[in-house]
Amino acid sequence: MPVAVTIGSIARAAVGVTIETILLDPDGKPVATARAAATVAPLDPVVTTLTMPVTAPTLWSIETPTLYTVLTRVMRDGSVIDERRTRVGFRTIRFDADRGFFLNAQPVKLKGVCLHQDHAGVGTAIPDALVRWRLERLKAMGCNAIRCSHNAPAAELLDLCDEMGFVVMDENRQFNPAPDYMAQLEWMVRRDRNHPSVILWSVFNEEPMQGTEAGVEMLRRMVHATHALDDSRPVTAAMNGAFFDPVNVSSEIDVTGFNYYQGDYDRFHQLNPTKPITSSEDTSAYETRGAFASDPARHVQSSYDVEAASWGIRIAAPGRRSPSGRSSRVASCGRGSIITASRPRMNGRRSRASSASSTCAVFPRPRLTYTARTGSMPRLW
Repeated sequence: MPVAVTIGSIARAAVGVTIETILLDPDGKPVATARAAATVAPLDPVVTTLTMPVTAPTLWSIETPTLYTVLTRVMRDGSVIDERRTRVGFRTIRFDADRGFFLNAQPVKLKGVCLHQDHAGVGTAIPDALVRWRLERLKAMGCNAIRCSHNAPAAELLDLCDEMGFVVMDENRQFNPAPDYMAQLEWMVRRDRNHPSVILWSVFNEEPMQGTEAGVEMLRRMVHATHALDDSRPVTAAMNGAFFDPVNVSSEIDVTGFNYYQGDYDRFHQLNPTKPITSSEDTSAYETRGAFASDPARHVQSSYDVEAASWGIRIAAPGRRSPSGRSSRVASCGRGSIITASRPRMNGRRSRASSASSTCAVFPRPRLTYTARTGSMPRLW
């Protein structure tokens, strides 16, 4: 098990330290350890890599989300001056263009939702207990996947997804490779790459430049930066068009994200047979909780899943057409699995429904990357 520890010091002179990492099993018992020495210059962070031998760990999965803990200690003159605990999980992931998503070499049909970071009555300042309550309700209805739309989620959400057994599409906010925005993307990847629940990085949602040469070059740089920090997960982008343009960003991502355009799944797969696709958003229906008939004059929509936005579909009416004329049939990419689930009716009286799915590339070398950011003086960076 590779461990990368980033250490910084605010001392006036170089400091020699010893780094110790201990892997604790779910019961808190040590199962592996490693040590290394490092010299840290003033105000100049250094990365030290250690390897802990781990044999036959219990795998993290949706049904049994087993978590281990990496305890990292920084010692100076025999005394611990800083430490950090990071929860981790062992699992493999793979996206296959024909057969769908695999977790621990087993096919998994993803059933998920796009989850915005807000809630009725509290806005975006959501208490942890309310986040847990929402995930419990989703789990009870059969949901197993979350798309963080459309920004880096609260760390507490990912902690709960690790605990409860959800897989996550972790989404970046700004489609811009300028240094300040690239720093935000890199921060998200560094912060979240130890979460076993995260299976995809999403770099944008519905960007107008997705079918331009400039957009391709922008995305190429962002994908490169993401893979430089974590090459164990594929990168996707939630596109809402330009799939068949001569120049479009699907050429640069590992898994193509489809927002709507369900009728184009099979055509895209035929033209790009080795490219996995994901239904990153595909419903956009709306309803009023507790209403049993639509009343447009009162701005009330039926709860029977019969109303949809012009670009969306209704889950309850397979085969029908939405007001836009697009088929509401949920298609698949080849023989891939697909997420189909409405956005939960928890965000106030009215809620749009949307969903995200992963269907279909082979990512053959998933690995766990751990980074502890500590200071030798003792300060946490």
